[in-house]
Amino acid sequence: MTTMTYVSQAQSVRSAGFTAALRAEWGKLWSVRSSWITLSLGVLAGIGVALLNVFFREGEATYATIAAEVAGTAGLVAIPIMVFAVISVTAEYSSRAVHNTLLGTPRRNRLLGAKALSVGLAAFLTAVVATGLGFAVTLVGAKHVGGALGDSGVLFPMLVAPVVVALLAVWAMALGTLLRSAAGAISLVLVEQLALGSLIGLVLRNDIGRKIGHSLPNYASGQLLSAVKLTPHVWGQLAVLLAWVIGGLVVAGYALHRRDA
Repeated sequence: MTTMTYVSQAQSVRSAGFTAALRAEWGKLWSVRSSWITLSLGVLAGIGVALLNVFFREGEATYATIAAEVAGTAGLVAIPIMVFAVISVTAEYSSRAVHNTLLGTPRRNRLLGAKALSVGLAAFLTAVVATGLGFAVTLVGAKHVGGALGDSGVLFPMLVAPVVVALLAVWAMALGTLLRSAAGAISLVLVEQLALGSLIGLVLRNDIGRKIGHSLPNYASGQLLSAVKLTPHVWGQLAVLLAWVIGGLVVAGYALHRRDA
């Protein structure tokens, strides 16, 4: 995507409201090649893990177990989508196009809100496609599927997975806004998602370490993705994840407001 594209889109929302800012941010997401690549990787991850589940499956599958497997793989699907979320912000800083974006939408909180909503929606839709295709691939590959599609434990995981992925993407976007560095933000996202909880557990082998590990986005999202029904524990983990997302947006908004582009 060229700087001229950013200029034209920024000028189109000059002095406009949130809807115009949202439209501009949504358009920018799909006008860069990296968005298509990273989101496609998320979909391919969902399909690939589904194929592995089919290949290594032993015994009979049910609709509920398939839904649980597909929802469980959403954590892997989320990683390239979170990379997409980071790049959606940091690419503008690396190309200096953020200056034109701010000219078009001077109110930075409005800009951040539009970007968060567009990134979250793109992540949600991508996760819906990834989990839907993963579910379909597993059904086709299974020799026999027991139960019924309307059984308890089928719909809930399939609905929760895209929501969790969208929240993780918005958190990653906030991190990218705060750091303004693709390498730094992506590295931090990968460490948190793949290793931070285990590292804390190795260093702090006590109740404090356990509590810290259980307060991380990776743990909260993992608990949500493994849930089959709504319970107080699920509500608690959702609150933890929402706290990270809202806190990240608040800090990112403050930093965006205080510093020069």
